[in-house]
Amino acid sequence: MKNVRNSLTFILAFVLLLAAGGMPTSASPLAKVPIVFAVIGDYGKGSPEEADVATLVKSWNPQFIVTLGDNNYSVGSALEIDAHIGQYYHEFIYPYQGGYGAGADVNRFFPALGNHDWMTDNAQPYLDYFTLPGNERYYAFTRGSASFFMLDSDSHEPDGNDAASKQAAWLRDGLAASNSAFNLVIAHHAPYSSGQHGSALYMQWPFKDWGADAVLSGHDHTYERLNINGLTYFVNGLGGASLYSFNNILPESQARYNADYGAMRVEITATRLLFEFYNRGGQLRDSFTLDKTQTFEAASESFNDGWTREVAEPLNVGGAANSSATVIRLGDDAYDRQYRAILSFDTSSLPDNAVITKVTLRIKKQGQAGADPFATLGALRVDIRKPYFGGSAGLAAGDFQAASGKSGIGAIPNAPVGDWYSKTWTTDTFFSHINRLGATQFRLRFTTDDNDNGSADYLKFFSGNASVASTRPTLIIEYYVP
Repeated sequence: MKNVRNSLTFILAFVLLLAAGGMPTSASPLAKVPIVFAVIGDYGKGSPEEADVATLVKSWNPQFIVTLGDNNYSVGSALEIDAHIGQYYHEFIYPYQGGYGAGADVNRFFPALGNHDWMTDNAQPYLDYFTLPGNERYYAFTRGSASFFMLDSDSHEPDGNDAASKQAAWLRDGLAASNSAFNLVIAHHAPYSSGQHGSALYMQWPFKDWGADAVLSGHDHTYERLNINGLTYFVNGLGGASLYSFNNILPESQARYNADYGAMRVEITATRLLFEFYNRGGQLRDSFTLDKTQTFEAASESFNDGWTREVAEPLNVGGAANSSATVIRLGDDAYDRQYRAILSFDTSSLPDNAVITKVTLRIKKQGQAGADPFATLGALRVDIRKPYFGGSAGLAAGDFQAASGKSGIGAIPNAPVGDWYSKTWTTDTFFSHINRLGATQFRLRFTTDDNDNGSADYLKFFSGNASVASTRPTLIIEYYVP
């Protein structure tokens, strides 16, 4: 966004940058299994040590690789770049036009510029070799629940490299706009380091205040983890160039390693990042977890929950309801009338912007009448509605057949643990029906309404009226706030 003269021009340029992939506009779909990526720094020398680190990295089968700069020693030349990068990592690069084999179908290699990359023709060999988002010098992308902001911390950066620069404004705006659970900032020169180069004071931007969750850097050929005012900083420059000493140990330093080369293996889940550093021999040297999981838990409201019963078989219409009983009934009675149950939870304390990642519904068995309905009536199905099945507070007979927000969101399995039956959802098929403004209700029913045997066959579960609070139906929601 060069030569910005007024706010309209700025907004237009900003939109164009977004369209070009310069900033993540929203979080990618959350992975059901962890996403694994690797982080390498100060690696591009074509050395046996780089080869060893590359072998280590590939053994993890990472979805992608992030670099922390100095991709092409010693002067960033075009003649050496493929031997220093593509020789070891070509299968992650797209488009790849080097001479070491096939490239990737989509780009899975995301480098940051280092000072050695700038030493030839203003980093032109680097810019020609890679195809990256945005202006390619600094850019952003999102994978899973994490957004990555790749900075250019070198003094040659045309848009500046201090906290008052145009590049810093781009980062600040991008972090503010991010909806990801985690925002990772990548910059070659370490804002804080106990190594030979020491801390790059000009890179001590207000990352935490702007919304960063961790900062990863290289430059010093060491591994270090620091906590600066509650924000985690990593230095990882052991990718294959050389080994540095620790010259001035900072008081905030929490882990250090410089005995051998290595790389970081990172796992992304919806609410957790696991950072691990391994040396090239495969030995774990440091591990650190960032966890943003928050938990909401509530018991069913006694005045809104209870059982409803069919008026007559086979009408499938409610004729009776009981909100004062200490148990709910599920199954059928002696007249083959189906019992259904309504559970009601006040979920208004959930933050408006909570991103739900996991929902668990738990009910505890109190007893049984007749045969076990699980054996004759099929699965115990669950419907959901916000705020109330009948449209207003208070249990009513009509809740038996009232429309749901979403029907059949799952089934509670017949697999009790200590008389507790539970169902957990980790895939977002109904999370939008969790009410941030009031009640969220669940209706429980067996798939088959009755077994036509003329006898009462039902299970009894504790309701919200149970005298012992710990036995009442429970809703547990795990979430994070972007």
